[in-house]
Amino acid sequence: PGLRRPAERDAPCGCHLPDRDALTFDTIDAAQLNESDRFDMMSSFDAIHDQPRLDPVFAAIFKALRPGGRYLCVEPNASTRVHDNTSRTHAPFLYSV
Repeated sequence: PGLRRPAERDAPCGCHLPDRDALTFDTIDAAQLNESDRFDMMSSFDAIHDQPRLDPVFAAIFKALRPGGRYLCVEPNASTRVHDNTSRTHAPFLYSV
């Protein structure tokens, strides 16, 4: 379940994809993921810190990756305590989105 769409023929980076059907994007809840050796690459953006239990999430992600697959995790550089973020230049963005 989730959003699934084929990749664009010409990627925004200007590179050309030889096979339009070779690349797809899925939106998946990692906590509910039950796949084995399905993905060449997985990513998460600003999401892992919201997971109540990290071990099962990471276990599911790495189980779903094919051998040699890669996982990209992007998380904000911020504290859970608001007052510790006031000196960060991106702090207003953290609390306004």
